[in-house]
Amino acid sequence: METTIISTDKIDVALGHQELMAVRTSDGVVIPMRYWPGRGQRGAVLFVHGMLSHSAWFIPTGDWLNQLGFTCVALDRRGSGRSEETRGHMLSYHHLVDEIEGAVEWLESEHPGAPIHLAGQCYGALPVLRFAAAHPERCRSLTLLSPSIRVHATLTLREKLLVALLAKVRPTHPMRVPLKPEHFTDLPEHLEFIRGDALRLQYVTTAFYLQTLLMMLAVRGSADRIVTPTFIALAGRDEVCDNAAAERFFSQLAAEDKRLTTYPGSMHSLEYGRDRLAFLADYRHWLADHDQIVS
Repeated sequence: METTIISTDKIDVALGHQELMAVRTSDGVVIPMRYWPGRGQRGAVLFVHGMLSHSAWFIPTGDWLNQLGFTCVALDRRGSGRSEETRGHMLSYHHLVDEIEGAVEWLESEHPGAPIHLAGQCYGALPVLRFAAAHPERCRSLTLLSPSIRVHATLTLREKLLVALLAKVRPTHPMRVPLKPEHFTDLPEHLEFIRGDALRLQYVTTAFYLQTLLMMLAVRGSADRIVTPTFIALAGRDEVCDNAAAERFFSQLAAEDKRLTTYPGSMHSLEYGRDRLAFLADYRHWLADHDQIVS
C-alpha cells in the first residue's frame, strides 16, 4: 500500500491544534483525515467512525488525548464526512480496511517506532477488526466502542429483500440508514449537535449494505485471529448494537489481554453519553497500560 499526502490545512480548535489533511490510497481514492500532532514520546491513536458519523465526531476526544501528548488521526471513510466520493457508497469492504492500512502506514512513516492504537466506533469497529486480524504486528491495542458485531437497529424485511435484489444490478440505489439522533444520546447539547450535523449520513447504497453484511460475517468468524490487546466498551442503554453478541465475541477473542466494560447510563455513544467521564478515565488507563512511554 502506497499512501501519499495530497493536502494539509492547519486549524485551531477549542482545546488543541489539528490539521485537516488528506491522503490518496493505492486505489486512487482521497481519504480526508484530521491530524493532531503529538508531543513527547507517547503513541498514536487512529479513530475510525461509525456508519452515519464522520471524523468531526472525534474532535472532543482527539483534543483531550492530544492534550495528554498523544498523536491522533481520525479518518473520513470514503463517501462520508468531507469525502468527495459517492455518498454512502463502497464497492468492497476491503477498501475500508485499505483506508486504515493507508493511515497506519502514514503514521508509521511520520512517527517511526511509536505504538499505534486503533479505536473503532460502532460500524468502525468492523474494518478495525479486519485490519487487526491481518496485521496484528502493526497495532499495539484495539478499543471497540459499542461495536456492531450484531445490531438491533436494522432494515425492515422488505428493505433487506430490496438490497438482495438490487445490490448487483443497481449498486448505488440509496437506502435509508435506520439510525436516529435519539439513538446516540439523551444529553441535549450532544443531541443538538447530531441533529444539526449536515454531514451525517442518512442514506447508503445497496452495495454498501451488501458489503456490510459480508464484513460482519467475516468479523464474527475472526475472533480466534484477534491477538492484539482489546478493550470493548459497551453502552448499557444501547438500542443500536447487540451487547450480548459483543460479549460472546469478547469471550471468543484469542487475545490474552482483554477487557470489557459496560457503562450503564449511556446510550449508543459513549463519548456523548452520561458515562463519558468514566469511559474516558478507563480509556486513559487502557492506553497507559499499552503504550511503552505512558505513565
